[in-house]
Amino acid sequence: MDTPKQQRNRKINTCMECRRLKRKCSRTYPCNHCQQTSRDCVFPPIYPFTPTARSSHSQSPAATASTAGSTASSNHAPLPPVQDSTSAWPDMCLRMGRMSFTERIGGLHRAKALEEMEKILAEAYSRDLDLQPNPEVDQFSGTVAAWFKPHDLLPLGRLFSPPTKASSKDLITLSHEHQRLLIDRFFLAVYPVCPLVTEEDLYDTRPLVVPLRLAVFYAAAASLPLLDSQRLFGSPKLTLVRRLHDAATEALLQADSINCNEVIIFQALLVYLTPQFLGEISRSHSVYISAVIRHFQLAGLDKPAERDPETKRNLKLHLWHHLLFLNIRATEAVGPSGSLLDDTTAELPVMRSPDDIVSIVRYECYRLHRWVFRERDRVAAGNLAVERLAEEGEKRIHDIRTRCLDHLDHRVPLQKYAHLVGTLMLARAKSMISQGALARKPQEVEGWDGNKTVRDMRGEAIGPELDIVEIGILLDTDPDLAPWSWYASAYHQYHSVMIPLIQICQNPDIHNAERFLAAMDHVFGPLSPLSSIQRRATTLLRAISDNMVSFLAMTRSNTPIPSLSDRLELREEDSYGADMMEFGITPEWETLTVAPRAPQYEQLSFDPLLEVLLSGPDGRDSWLYDENAVSQPPFHENGMSQPLYHENSMSETPYGENAISQPPYDEIAVSQPPQA
Repeated sequence: MDTPKQQRNRKINTCMECRRLKRKCSRTYPCNHCQQTSRDCVFPPIYPFTPTARSSHSQSPAATASTAGSTASSNHAPLPPVQDSTSAWPDMCLRMGRMSFTERIGGLHRAKALEEMEKILAEAYSRDLDLQPNPEVDQFSGTVAAWFKPHDLLPLGRLFSPPTKASSKDLITLSHEHQRLLIDRFFLAVYPVCPLVTEEDLYDTRPLVVPLRLAVFYAAAASLPLLDSQRLFGSPKLTLVRRLHDAATEALLQADSINCNEVIIFQALLVYLTPQFLGEISRSHSVYISAVIRHFQLAGLDKPAERDPETKRNLKLHLWHHLLFLNIRATEAVGPSGSLLDDTTAELPVMRSPDDIVSIVRYECYRLHRWVFRERDRVAAGNLAVERLAEEGEKRIHDIRTRCLDHLDHRVPLQKYAHLVGTLMLARAKSMISQGALARKPQEVEGWDGNKTVRDMRGEAIGPELDIVEIGILLDTDPDLAPWSWYASAYHQYHSVMIPLIQICQNPDIHNAERFLAAMDHVFGPLSPLSSIQRRATTLLRAISDNMVSFLAMTRSNTPIPSLSDRLELREEDSYGADMMEFGITPEWETLTVAPRAPQYEQLSFDPLLEVLLSGPDGRDSWLYDENAVSQPPFHENGMSQPLYHENSMSETPYGENAISQPPYDEIAVSQPPQA
């Protein structure tokens, strides 16, 4: 018989909001925190304590002896072995053409996807011997690059460290003209997708504005075309972006951003993170954004106060929804389980400028995506039918399209961009709903074919997948959308080609097969026109499968990987290895001999850290925050405790007609990374 749950005998003296956010409560009504943030201050009711047989200290000697014996045995039980430092997965990414592989691929775990692809290829080879690898036919006219890249841009190890004195050597200077160019570029290319900063914010006289300015410069540089960077700044784009990234990082560290609760710091943090949440999302991104979300909640900014001015209230709503957007971007890489933050009561910000249309459409669509994640969990638990999920999803998609997209004018480039982004997001939502059959219990779905419902749902996913890929190509290549093409990879990573590839391998006569292959040529590079449709799809799927084997081995995944001998049984000796070398893709038996460059935080175990970060506000205390740390002022009386820039770096002159001749600040010294 199960032991009954022990009752809590200690009185709860804090209000429910302070208890949820792990903050010190003043125990008044309303308490200070709830009064400042306009939250509902609710104290739990006090129930009279009635002693029971379970709560009484009188216990039978036998029970006492058994408890003591179990305690003694547990004290002497062998401890679990400490995991070796090499068991931590490197934070890496595999990229083939324009498609990036991280923890998950289109909602499927990468190891599970590999098993499915191996099974499909084996079935295709057994059905048609002509599909066996043939170097004379399987030739790419363009190279497909597969490479491993550690994620080292996010300063995860330094985020939780105290600020250190910045080095004054190797400084470069941004002239007033360059600063003005970057600011103009920010409001042209970055502000529509990240409407968190206004020009008034940039000429604020507080020391905290320095990280914000450098974050704006960094985001603007990340959006520059390659040729413009060399022409305007005389520096390659990669060098310029790296230097501004390092400068923004140092400024955030010097500002002690982890202990600062000012809105301007969160503006700087989110602008700083926006260029880093594009095509390659890893566990470090999830940890980082979870820390920022937890910090944002502790500062009481996730729910705007009623006494806030309308402008500040709208800014807080934009910040919170942008955090939710970055959270779901990280969720797509590491999976929704335990990491998806869903605030169903958050109201949307008001559109105060025509440039806000893209963000409003995106907030609506990603709110729908979070709903799909919730409902798919219900499908997996057997509490909701897939057909019911599809019906309700169609209603929500139609509602968003009617309210947000139908009235947009395609003759206006920004509205055309917003319409395409919204259409892509809705197609992704429909694809996620169609793939809800994958979330069913394993015993209900056997293999890729599964039952009739599963086959129908996967067949319905073909149309949305085609829309996703073709709209993604438009976002990359349309000249009217060139200012925002740098951000196209934030909406998808061409994972939508996976299901069509598999379908074509199984049935080359499906509708729109040629359109899919034309899109695949854009993603992976053109294939040999002499090959049949099914052979071209099989060649691509085989290349993806082989490189994923190498990727899983490099990341030290615990998932069983098909042995090389088993895989070679499907081929004719080693002809495919030479074939892959001609394609520019290193086969697994070559790739495994090359050790990747280890990131600085390779030995860091991300899973416990992520668990702690995501435990609040409804879980246990987080070791990242305590009352003393949050309440400490981030700056001394005279500005930053360890200023990175000289005293004249901030001028009180606002932007105006003579902004170039009278800039709002002097030349800012940007730290240049030391030469190797």
